[in-house]
Amino acid sequence: MSLSTTTRSSVASSRAFSPRFFRETVTPDKRHQRRGRRILVLRADASPSLVKPSKAMEMIETQKYAYVDVRTKHEFETVGHHKNSTCIPFFKSMGPPPELNPNFVKEVEAKFPSKDCPLLIGCAAGGRSAKASAALVAAGFTNVADLEGGFKAWASEFGDMIETGCGC
Repeated sequence: MSLSTTTRSSVASSRAFSPRFFRETVTPDKRHQRRGRRILVLRADASPSLVKPSKAMEMIETQKYAYVDVRTKHEFETVGHHKNSTCIPFFKSMGPPPELNPNFVKEVEAKFPSKDCPLLIGCAAGGRSAKASAALVAAGFTNVADLEGGFKAWASEFGDMIETGCGC
């Protein structure tokens, strides 16, 4: 298994991010220990792919990807959502400060028990879905795609597929 380290990725640098979703965190040297920095170690061969809405639609239709919306339930119900999406919030609340859903990975595993189930992860604009996708890959999911631009990009391209109300 090949490993890569990062200190500046959007996943690692977010204040709302918690490394507890990742299998392994390491502190590579004393300089980082003094500053309290943690470096995430992710499998380079299993990173989520970033896909545009048109490609995402194709993946849902032809490859049977499941759309997992990681926005809060309030956003999901009031702003709208893809008609066949599943709402599993990455954050319990948006804060401030945002509060992570400590059961996120467990909830995904309960809904999609097979680690090779094809999952398309989306949020409002792409930030949360990147973190959620990375957490799922770190938890062992092998077929994860991240929707570039989130629901805003999806809705601007496929507005006719938006529904409001509770779809959970």
